[in-house]
Amino acid sequence: LVNAAAGTQKLNADAQQQAIEQLAVEKAAMDARIEEAIRASAQNAPDEDDLAKLFTYRDVPGGVEIQGFNGFETGDEFVVPEKINGKSVLIIGEGAFEKMKFKKVALPKSILYIERRAFWGCENLESINLPDSLRTLGKSSFSFTKLKNIVIPWKIKAIEEEVFYYCDQLKTVILSEDTETIGYRAFENTSVEKIVIPQSVKIVKTNAFCRCAVDRVLHICFLGKETELECPSLPSDAVIYCDAGSKVQYQARMMDITARPLSEFKDI
Repeated sequence: LVNAAAGTQKLNADAQQQAIEQLAVEKAAMDARIEEAIRASAQNAPDEDDLAKLFTYRDVPGGVEIQGFNGFETGDEFVVPEKINGKSVLIIGEGAFEKMKFKKVALPKSILYIERRAFWGCENLESINLPDSLRTLGKSSFSFTKLKNIVIPWKIKAIEEEVFYYCDQLKTVILSEDTETIGYRAFENTSVEKIVIPQSVKIVKTNAFCRCAVDRVLHICFLGKETELECPSLPSDAVIYCDAGSKVQYQARMMDITARPLSEFKDI
């Protein structure tokens, strides 16, 4: 029995390491695509003298908050400036770019906060870089967009309510090792089929992953033993991969959701 337990622990450790390595590979590839998009977008950026006319903004401590865009056409690629009138752009305000038609967005490294509904309903938006400076993503900030991939920066502790709700093209999500909360309906109605939940996550709230991967199975790997699920947070046909004795394993049983050892996730 001791040998069997030791073997199981090794398999689980190997699976966890494999999941972490996979995240690193996916993040590196995504970072490369983001950098390429930023370089391409920057070529079309207006002179700083014109920025004050293009954007509605207000002063905040340490910089400015963009509240809206005054132009008529943005093209497929949209560059958010790092400075307006010499002041750093720190915040993209509530509903600032709601329902705009661009496909790609390049954000500067100065951005600290993206407020609620900032990009809500941007139905053509496929790609955006979230800089490492970012601290919060507001409620519904990217709902009803066509984002395909997203990397969550390390300073963001909570994935807020409905942030990626109905992003029906969103398939690849890489969560930070510092993520603590995945909010209500955060990834509902996305195309996520496979995701790793870091050990740092304390709770996955109601409907966070409901109606994901329609007509497919959601495979979700929990690396932490203390992560909790609010019921219902996952599709009933999801498959959970977790440590034996974890809270998630017990909750999966209570919710009649299939739970399997971490070691099996590497074969998905």
